[in-house]
Amino acid sequence: DGILPDEEGRRWRFDRFCQHIFPDKNLRQRVHWVGVQPRTRLIALRRRAAVTVVCSRYEAFGYTAAEAMSQGCPLVVTRAGGLAEIAQDGRNALVCRPDDAHELAAKIQVMLKNPELATRLGRQALEDCRARYDPERVARMTMGFYHRVLKRQRERTGT
Repeated sequence: DGILPDEEGRRWRFDRFCQHIFPDKNLRQRVHWVGVQPRTRLIALRRRAAVTVVCSRYEAFGYTAAEAMSQGCPLVVTRAGGLAEIAQDGRNALVCRPDDAHELAAKIQVMLKNPELATRLGRQALEDCRARYDPERVARMTMGFYHRVLKRQRERTGT
């Protein structure tokens, strides 16, 4: 819906929020709100992106980060919940503390000023994503888990 809350609890439309935090019109013109997009468009946007930023305070898994990784997109994330399990600072992403806007901004600047680093991290993110979340691998792991549970159940019941 493009509505963002600030630290004081005010709610902003995205365009007004950008005017507030980016008084410099040249900076503001570099930020584009694309709203809700179909999956095919998201894939194309991620492949073109200089960086994907996931600055959650809490994250159970980090689906947005995993999606970006699956496209080889350079990634800056906060060390929050599941993000800390999938993104490793300096390996496949740049990671900062949650609620530290200065560190977040610094990590984004590092990524934008070092395209070679961004490319390397994006490539590693893609490799890591393929290795961890390949559907066949996940299916094998799931089936293995079910087999172990059934085996323990049979051992307990003697059936």
